[in-house]
Amino acid sequence: MGKWVLMERKILLTIIGNLLKMFLGNKNSFLVKTYGFTLIELLLVVLLIGILCHAGFSTYSNITSDTTINTLSDEINAFFASCRDNAKIRHKTLNIVYNKQVLNVVEEPNIYLPITNAKELQLPNNIYFSKNGEFIVNGIKTSKLNCSICLNNGKLASITIDI
Repeated sequence: MGKWVLMERKILLTIIGNLLKMFLGNKNSFLVKTYGFTLIELLLVVLLIGILCHAGFSTYSNITSDTTINTLSDEINAFFASCRDNAKIRHKTLNIVYNKQVLNVVEEPNIYLPITNAKELQLPNNIYFSKNGEFIVNGIKTSKLNCSICLNNGKLASITIDI
């Protein structure tokens, strides 16, 4: 009887195995773990990364432009304040001109400010400080000067120079 029991078990296991192959194919796919991602999942991740990068880049671009404008405004304000102080100390009229991305004083060639962060700076033609340190633009005494700036990235801005 022992042989018959072993044969019955063997036959039963063979029948069960054949039934599983018939229903599930050659591989027991429910028992095999699959690794990796589908193409759709990868494309969605790449799309999300692209959207986040675009948002971050535009924000970063605006921040750097604003920082460049503020820095340039501070540099020009400091240059004009220095020119005013030089005019007072030397009791001399100082004419300021903008030519080829450089602000300079006509009478003093060693007083200048290179403007490297901007393509163009629009200033009036007749800017000077009197012997008393008064700021005069086109023959009119003033304490503020508005000018337009075109940055290297093409962004336009307007700054006010306070003297």
